Amino acid sequence: MTGSRHGNSRRVRGNPIRRLAVRTDRRSLEHPTLGRCWLWTGHALKGGYRQINVKGRTMMAHRWAYELLVGPIPDGLTLDHLCRNPSCVNPRHLEPVTMRENNLRGLGVSGVNARKTHCKHGHPYDERNTYKMPNGGRDCRVCINARSKKYKQARLFTAR
Repeated sequence: MTGSRHGNSRRVRGNPIRRLAVRTDRRSLEHPTLGRCWLWTGHALKGGYRQINVKGRTMMAHRWAYELLVGPIPDGLTLDHLCRNPSCVNPRHLEPVTMRENNLRGLGVSGVNARKTHCKHGHPYDERNTYKMPNGGRDCRVCINARSKKYKQARLFTAR
């Protein structure tokens, strides 16, 4: 049984499993390796995440579904949407990971940069050529040396 694609304003009472069945749309978004997403039809937040009210407490729908069908989320971990669909509540699409791992897997700046294997000039980020900055970032040693050389030459030229 599925709810409306655009939200389901009627309250579903009783068994939580029935509530999950009524409030999810399982007809669309087939993930190539994970199977179908279960789209929560309830209230959407900015970014596509969904909320549910359980016994007067508002919580994230994917966390509620995971705890209902799998069990508690281990302390210190968060759920990563392997399907990259924030409205999905299918527990097979959710994996408990650290917040750092979740960010690095994501599509944000830190995740995109972590997956880069070369700097913007094509030099490899390998053991010898990667400078690890104090703030946790990294830079290309070849590019650092080129910038330093260019800066020193500019200073010599203007000092004359």
